[in-house]
Amino acid sequence: MQSPTRTSLAALILILGATVAGAGEKHGHKHHDHHGHKTSDKRELGAHEHGQGKINIVVAGHSVGLELEAPGADIVGFEHEAKTSKQKAAIKTAEEKLAAIQDLVTIPAEAACVVDTSKVEHEREDEHSEFHARFELTCAAPDKITSLAFPYFTAFPAANELEVTLATDKGQSKHEVTRKTPTLSLGGSS
Repeated sequence: MQSPTRTSLAALILILGATVAGAGEKHGHKHHDHHGHKTSDKRELGAHEHGQGKINIVVAGHSVGLELEAPGADIVGFEHEAKTSKQKAAIKTAEEKLAAIQDLVTIPAEAACVVDTSKVEHEREDEHSEFHARFELTCAAPDKITSLAFPYFTAFPAANELEVTLATDKGQSKHEVTRKTPTLSLGGSS
């Protein structure tokens, strides 16, 4: 049985992810290239920039949801279908890293967070691919999440930038972390 807290957290993550789902609505334009919509069919998974990923963090009470979206090029160095054994091994290794939250983000120990669930998906479309990693955590002291560090850049050398969206009971805010500045201070953001 799912607990009510986890159900409401999942709903919040779905709301945040709804903007991403909107890309699927463009499927209907695939056959209209001759009308000048040359890029419409390539904006589905192709809308991402190489070197740039996104991470959504939702804090709802003691529950914290974390979702990462990153282009395949950032994670394994290529986006086409894995053909060689080396490429297949690279995807397997990447999925193992993505499933380990400590390779992606460092949450202050004072927050006393425990990972409840984690899920990694690899989506492909045409010549584009994206990796998604989702985590649900329970934090004893979520107010202690005053800063975040991102070992993600060490784990994935091709990644250069992460767009961070943080949603709490105080509202939503957007931040940016890069390979040069892989830490984010959230202290005092009331």
